[in-house]
Order: sequence, then structure tokens, then C-alpha cells
Amino acid sequence: MKLFFAFLLIFFAVGAHSKPGPEVPLPKLSHQEAFEIAHAHLQSEKYIHDKTHFLAKEYILMSLQYVKNQGSWVWQIRFAHPVANDHSVTFKVSQAGKVINHVSTM
Repeated sequence: MKLFFAFLLIFFAVGAHSKPGPEVPLPKLSHQEAFEIAHAHLQSEKYIHDKTHFLAKEYILMSLQYVKNQGSWVWQIRFAHPVANDHSVTFKVSQAGKVINHVSTM
């Protein structure tokens, strides 16, 4: 029982002294706008490796995150094929609405 109370004391003491991380700025570009930009790029199909078996219209949204990338905040949007989910395309969309990076995997 003493061990349990010692654990609780340490747990709450550490938690009381923890500090939050840096503030995340509000995005200028909405998540919906970023999704539409990335989705339009995906539909061009130039980012899909195997166009004979996997069509852009079959890909689904897997994640949409607001992340820090080389000092600036961007939307990172990942699409994957629902059957062959090792086939994915990830776009990074800047706050100015430009696709600044993409990664295709298969």
C-alpha cells in the first residue's frame, strides 16, 4: 500500500510540473480547402505508381494533420487505396494553398 501511495505522489508531483509544448498557430487555410487542393492533385493520377490497377478515384482519405514542416505549419494529407493499403500518396499543402511536397508509396 505504501508503494501505491508513493507512486501516486510521484505521478502527481511530476504532472504538476510539466509544461505545455509550443503554441500551435491557427491555420490560415481551412482543413477543407487543404483537402480539396490535395484531392485535385490526386485526381490528376500522375502521383499514382500503378495506374493500370489502382485509380485515383478509388483512394480514400486516411489522415489529415496540421504539422510543422521545416519551420512552417502545413496540412499533411494522406490518401490510401482501400484494398492495397500499402499504396498511398501523401501531400503537404502550405498555408498559401500550394502543394509543397508529395510522397507516393507502394
